[in-house]
Amino acid sequence: MQIDFVIHGVPQGHQVWGTQTDKYYESFYGKYEIYGKPKQVFVVEVRDNPGTRSSYYSLIRPQNVLAASGRPGSYFGMSVRVDGHYCTDVYSLYQLLELAYNQYCANKLIKINGESEQYTVEAFDPKDSNLTEAKRYVLSQIQSHLGAEFESLDDSFTKKNASAVEYYNLDDVNSEAFFNATRVNGKVVISRDYPTKDALIKSFRAKDKQQQDVKKSDDERIDALTKENSELKQYKESYITLKAEYSKVKEQADGLSTSLASEKGNVASLKQQVSSLSTQVEQMKKAANIQQIASKLESSMSEMLPILQAIAPKSRPTVAQPIDTHDDYSKRAPKREPYHDKRFYRIAFIILIVLLLSGIYFAIKGLKSGPEIKRLTTENKNLSVQCDMLEGQVNQLRRQVDESSRDNGSYESFFNAAFPNVAIDVEGYNGKGMEVGKTYDVSIKNYPGKGEWVLDGFTLAKGNTDNSSIRVIPSKSGQSFLNYKVGGVVVKSRAFTAN
Repeated sequence: MQIDFVIHGVPQGHQVWGTQTDKYYESFYGKYEIYGKPKQVFVVEVRDNPGTRSSYYSLIRPQNVLAASGRPGSYFGMSVRVDGHYCTDVYSLYQLLELAYNQYCANKLIKINGESEQYTVEAFDPKDSNLTEAKRYVLSQIQSHLGAEFESLDDSFTKKNASAVEYYNLDDVNSEAFFNATRVNGKVVISRDYPTKDALIKSFRAKDKQQQDVKKSDDERIDALTKENSELKQYKESYITLKAEYSKVKEQADGLSTSLASEKGNVASLKQQVSSLSTQVEQMKKAANIQQIASKLESSMSEMLPILQAIAPKSRPTVAQPIDTHDDYSKRAPKREPYHDKRFYRIAFIILIVLLLSGIYFAIKGLKSGPEIKRLTTENKNLSVQCDMLEGQVNQLRRQVDESSRDNGSYESFFNAAFPNVAIDVEGYNGKGMEVGKTYDVSIKNYPGKGEWVLDGFTLAKGNTDNSSIRVIPSKSGQSFLNYKVGGVVVKSRAFTAN
């Protein structure tokens, strides 16, 4: 099994230390957006090389890295290439490369500069002891601690989705789901800052609940619209019936209007004739022979009667009263009953109702949203299927994590091998016992990296837990402990007795 160790980056232009033939490392330059915001990521990728298939494991620092000249857009990378095999304990390999970076590269090849990191060298010197020691350390640790954690690359690594990138939290690696992603996808990117699968499932469940609430609201609206649609059908049927009745009544009203116009003409003609007769009667009153005048008038009225009967309307005829020669002539004039038609008011009332129902019909008609409800229902079903698949993957991941080899002892052995002289020092302490309430200055010796203090039976009096030197006060009688953690694991611990 051939294993190569390579340093690459942009101290002053892109450079590679450890190989001159593999062009794979040039693919990291300038393509930092795929990593997102984390300052440090771990890239796992399987590639086909001439004559062999290789797996690559790269610790990359892509964010806010400056070249030695101060030019932005650089990065720092540390990679391990394994020909014909892949590592089954990616978690431990990540921690190994992280330890090597902290011991041999941080503050030597690259250092913190404000909010950025900047190269301290303009080129990777082939004779640089930091580089050669980093290579020796990583390869020896792999051989002594991880040699049994490599298996052959077989045909299951299909890389069907060679252009895809999948993201994992460090706590989710060494699972079946993680290695399946390595087999199918082009690359897998790991970081402590990426969300865990549990967090993703929780987010999907929250979104699914929101979709369920929307669906419930839509279902309730569908029920309301269905009910309104039923009422609308009733209104429509009533509208059709009223419209038919309206047409019938309108036809009758048009006929009555024509008859009424004809009746008005007849009435005007009759009024004119009556006026003429009245004038003649007045003249006849002045005549000397009233009987003769009455006879002539009776004769004239007898002649006029057929004419009046022919002109008067048949439904309400005007009848001339018989002439009494002894009555007053003014009582002999024909009389006509007034004509009243109440159907006109009923027609107007029906028209008003029809217009009101038409307005209600067209207002209700615009409330339906069937296509949108159908789309939301389909999207909700797809989301439920995705959530069920993720939940199955996480359950499998939890079983795999319980059986994985990520034990603290492995990490502590790496640390002690790398920093054999690291110690917890207490200034002025004689080893016989501490006094409760008295202050003591404590520091971590012979370790250049960053860590964190964990106090058991002590109170922090000065400094922060991530400082290399702090001041503490024993807070209780009996045995107490000062612990120092690196990478989330306690690597040094010292016990004390306080009185």
